[in-house]
Amino acid sequence: MSDETAKKLQILYDVGKLSDEDLAFIRLVDQYLVRTVGERDSEMFLIHLSVALERSHKQEPVDALPDNLWEEVTADPAYRKL
Repeated sequence: MSDETAKKLQILYDVGKLSDEDLAFIRLVDQYLVRTVGERDSEMFLIHLSVALERSHKQEPVDALPDNLWEEVTADPAYRKL
């Protein structure tokens, strides 16, 4: 991850938006992305992941992705089904 992304995540950690475990998990996700797809900086994804983790811990509802958008995402050749 870029230094800028690391700084932003550190700020989220410092203000209590990320726990130690969440920050460690996000770093693991970043390492995984670098290993598997060669992504060097997934800032937007990692920041959204941090927000999603916080919402999950607070048990806040998340709006469902509209069907047409989900179909567009899954139809993309870059989308891998595991």
